[in-house]
Amino acid sequence: VGMTGLVSLGHAGLFAVGAYTSALLGTRLEVSFWLSAVAAIVVTGAVGSVLALAALRARGIYLAMVTIAFGIIVEQVALDQDEFTGGFMGISGIPYPSIGDFTFSAPYRLYLIVVLAGLCLWLSGNLQRSRWGRGLLAVRESWVAAESLGVSRYRMETMAFTLSAALTLGATLFYALVYTKGLKRTTPQNIVIGGAAGAIPPMVGWVAVTGHLGLPALYMFAIVFFWTPPHFWALSLLLKDDYARAGIPMLPVVAGIDKTKKTIFLYTWLVTALTMMFSASGSVGWIYSAASFILGTMFIWYAWRLLRRPEIEGAKALYLYSLLYLALLFLMIMVDSTVPI
Repeated sequence: VGMTGLVSLGHAGLFAVGAYTSALLGTRLEVSFWLSAVAAIVVTGAVGSVLALAALRARGIYLAMVTIAFGIIVEQVALDQDEFTGGFMGISGIPYPSIGDFTFSAPYRLYLIVVLAGLCLWLSGNLQRSRWGRGLLAVRESWVAAESLGVSRYRMETMAFTLSAALTLGATLFYALVYTKGLKRTTPQNIVIGGAAGAIPPMVGWVAVTGHLGLPALYMFAIVFFWTPPHFWALSLLLKDDYARAGIPMLPVVAGIDKTKKTIFLYTWLVTALTMMFSASGSVGWIYSAASFILGTMFIWYAWRLLRRPEIEGAKALYLYSLLYLALLFLMIMVDSTVPI
């Protein structure tokens, strides 16, 4: 998508479509992991195609608004239809991947994910050097010139949406295998390690656009990785009793409310420091730098308010702000790169 110059903020929704497709086929219909993974690729790619057909009539910020609306709709449907999706608690009992009599149990699941993630990065990097990749770049630089040479802008953009939707499978598999099966019910650090699933897409996007894994991609990975724990721990404070009844060792259940609030406060400082280090790398300008400082200060303030207040008072406000924080932070990266100063 980035290779065509498009701005999509709805790929989290496509990630959810793939994850739920694979999980529901494995638990409800007892489909093998590999078949459910193929089905997830097909379904996610199809949904991406439909989204492209509906969304690509818009351009620029309007396209971003349409795609982020799609992500919000998917989230609300997933939370409301808890008889299918499990709501906040998710889906348990997902079958392990296996080949013959060999089952990918821990730590082999992690090795499998590393191989699949590396394959996705390799494919994304080679895409730019292919004939189709050059067509995508031509559309990004000048769609008028591209169409005058017989390269259809709409066809290229639709195919880009479809392929990028299918490539979200790598993050989907990490979430389903490493987080849901291997971490969620075994360690209070589940969301820390599992946060890598949501941090992979920025790296994939960077490789697809530039053809190499640069320092900015690593910074974006680290920002999302360290943002995830305070975001999710704030939510887990609100759902502490539900997690306890389900036997899921989230940090508030294992370490208590006070320890969780202190850890959240520490992580807000870490993620703010990372965003400021990104500013110092020279990859972004002063618009992002100013926004990251203001947004980070607010993030720390919300965490400080939660720390000072009794019990979980302020947890919901912190959780909601964390959603806004990440969205605005990455929006400022886009603004910074497009606004001439």
